[in-house]
Amino acid sequence: MTNPIGSSIFAALAMTSVALAGSNDPKNTNSNGNDPKAPQDGGVKISAEAGKGITVQGDNFRLNLSNRLQVNLGYSANEGDVEDTFGVKMRRARTMLQGDAYKDTVHYLVQLEWADDMRYRIAQDDPDNEAGNLGNLLDGLLMWDFMKSDDMTMTLRFGQGKTLFGQEATDGAAGLEFIDRGLASRTYSAARSGQLQVVGKMGTGAFRWNVGMLNNDVAAGAIGSQRDDSPNLSNEMNWVAGASFGSGHDEMYQENRNQGALVAADETMWVANLKVAYGQNDDADGFAAAEYDAFTLNASGAAVMGRMHLLGELFYRDESADAAATIESKSFGWQGQGTYTLEKGPSVQWAGGARISGVHITDVDAGANPILWAAALGEATIYEFQLVASAFYSGHNLKTQIGYTLQNIDPDSGDSTTNHVFELQSQIIF
Repeated sequence: MTNPIGSSIFAALAMTSVALAGSNDPKNTNSNGNDPKAPQDGGVKISAEAGKGITVQGDNFRLNLSNRLQVNLGYSANEGDVEDTFGVKMRRARTMLQGDAYKDTVHYLVQLEWADDMRYRIAQDDPDNEAGNLGNLLDGLLMWDFMKSDDMTMTLRFGQGKTLFGQEATDGAAGLEFIDRGLASRTYSAARSGQLQVVGKMGTGAFRWNVGMLNNDVAAGAIGSQRDDSPNLSNEMNWVAGASFGSGHDEMYQENRNQGALVAADETMWVANLKVAYGQNDDADGFAAAEYDAFTLNASGAAVMGRMHLLGELFYRDESADAAATIESKSFGWQGQGTYTLEKGPSVQWAGGARISGVHITDVDAGANPILWAAALGEATIYEFQLVASAFYSGHNLKTQIGYTLQNIDPDSGDSTTNHVFELQSQIIF
């Protein structure tokens, strides 16, 4: 069942936006690194830019409207009892409204997802979408620069959005070099949550940090992050803190930032990050109505050298569930990737890359792990090796990608399986 009201709204928004995509100029951005600042003179200006949608600017006010579509054709050849799959899916269909108000010190972000979210529907016992939950709210954030000077900016981040845990997870999905995020990133990060955080940057922005509290677990593969927009189920919160340092923050690490070296870097740019999260999650609808504790650590780094982009991440997790019998487990994940982008031709710019990622579930007491879905078989090792070829017609705003994934699942008890996934995906931002 679809949502006719949501579909009508999306159609109206799409009609008002501009078609096809253009460049991503990081210059003249607001404190979040997104779009041009509101003009300080009087009057209202309306502009339309390829790939960035429509922007309305007034005196101390800015509103930008844009839309994104990701369409995917995929074939999965699976071993074991899992049936092969082949078909087309709408991976993402999103509308974003963002801007500034009140002398460029208050910022806002609202993002809606119009594509069917199967994982959400299964978690809510609604696989047929009878509730008509198209138009899920992904982001609804109010950001206030309560301290702003030449040497420091401190921003209050209040609402629902990305947890800012994990480098690839914090990067915008629109700007990924691969068809989707890596296995370790999808398992240990890539979640959204209700939150209250303070985000800061020092001096020229080479050092940045964040600290705050979250409703949900930071790991998208955990039962405590099944819903992005749910209220906290208990009086215990999750806590997150992190710091990053480097010369390439604006180009390489932020929300809405793009991966890759579409423009050759004259000098090497790099960013290093360290993140930590801890909290208690009351999963009343999950495994034995368990409350569980989880400690998750992330270290990551990225560099751009000429036309080559390198990115690597490490994750460690220690968790315990207070169910009928106490269940404890430890796990770690890792991923590394590299891509190379050719010079832009008359109409297309080509790129290619490789990535390898792993998740290792170890030290599982009581024979099963109810917390990370990737460990449904208890102790196990999962690997993914991926290749991608990308055709950028107008940067990340208009691109087509072909990807191959070799996945191997090797449980400590039972037979290992190897799966092959072939994907063709196109994206347009308008």
